[in-house]
Amino acid sequence: MKRLWTFAALIILASSCSLAQQYKVLYSFGGVSGDGAGPLAGLVRDSAGNLYGTTYSGGPYLDGTVFELSPNATGGWTETVLYSFCADYSNFVCLDGAHPGAALIMDSAGNLYGTTESGGSTNGGGSAGVAFELSPPSQQGGAWKETVLYKFCSNNANNLCLDGYRPLASLAFDKSGNLYGTTVEGGAEDDGTAFELSHSQSGWIETVLYNFCSNPQGNNCLDGIFPESSLLFDAAGNLYGTANQDGLHSGGVLFKLTPGANAWTETVLANFTQAGGRYPSTGPTMDAQGNLDGPLSMGGAHSDGALYQWNHTTGKLLEVSFNGSNGEGPAGAVLIDNLGRGYYGTALQGGNTGGSGTAGVVYRVTPKGALSTLYKFCSQTNCTDGMNPYGNLIEDSQGNLYGTASGGGTYGGGVVYEVTP
Repeated sequence: MKRLWTFAALIILASSCSLAQQYKVLYSFGGVSGDGAGPLAGLVRDSAGNLYGTTYSGGPYLDGTVFELSPNATGGWTETVLYSFCADYSNFVCLDGAHPGAALIMDSAGNLYGTTESGGSTNGGGSAGVAFELSPPSQQGGAWKETVLYKFCSNNANNLCLDGYRPLASLAFDKSGNLYGTTVEGGAEDDGTAFELSHSQSGWIETVLYNFCSNPQGNNCLDGIFPESSLLFDAAGNLYGTANQDGLHSGGVLFKLTPGANAWTETVLANFTQAGGRYPSTGPTMDAQGNLDGPLSMGGAHSDGALYQWNHTTGKLLEVSFNGSNGEGPAGAVLIDNLGRGYYGTALQGGNTGGSGTAGVVYRVTPKGALSTLYKFCSQTNCTDGMNPYGNLIEDSQGNLYGTASGGGTYGGGVVYEVTP
């Protein structure tokens, strides 16, 4: 079976010109008091075409927001803040969470689920973060309701948050509606966890599936540490993700978690290196053949980051490097195009030269294996088109791409944008 793209055939195009495309800013943050600032995460889209996302800061309490962007009658987009974090504040802690930095997920009823990096527990871990649900109003004109599903560091012993600390990534559903994710710190070794949140009659119960640094060797944890990525299910119920550091070469790992009768077992699929690319900060994407693809934020031939593909049949790892002009520090997960045009992603920096040289890009890998720049941020005066995209891209049925940039825009608070390749 022919693969969608092949790293071995990859050709880096360092042209200063972007591919022919249409780019537009749908919304600039910071122009209205309380609308949020600094969107770090990607978006989720409902069946009506509305977009939902988070801002890391801003809002009336300056601790971030959940927002909706809806198409309006004039051809533009209207932003509505659905929830502002730190609305429930006590003893110097945002009990409802603070600083959401991960993309939301949506269930079939339109409820949104996410994580915040801080806030939550007052049990010695007030900055441990939460997992939350945001439910739409039961009647027109009503308010969205936030429910904290779990406050991390609720199990605190010997100065360790045994249940995890600081969830940085999106959640994932299983077939029963249970939620899965990672924390970048905490756990038995304080090097991060993979966890499950499951339903019960008394609420949601958290179970730590895996404690990272369970396989230490000298100064290295061979199983990886500091997982910043979301988790990905396969059809058999296994989970895949990345740990940002350590492993055999100290550059992070790509791992698989397999459920067992009494415990989950971790298998390291790939160890990342400086030469090929290292420090994965987001989860993998699985293509139609079962290969796992993703970005590496640093390292590579030019020390500007790389893309990897792990072949599920051979176990081989293929990597290609960014060179600065076509992007630097790829951030969001790769998006495999539903129209067969290859795949897309974002790099946090690189692209334009001169004063806007750290603005970032949207990149494309064509079906023939050519890596090129689809859009270079800060192409407009004062970076009104945005700069520094962290989050993942999403795609509508017509092949338009949507994403966020954490800075720039008309008011400097970041943007939501659309690119039509």
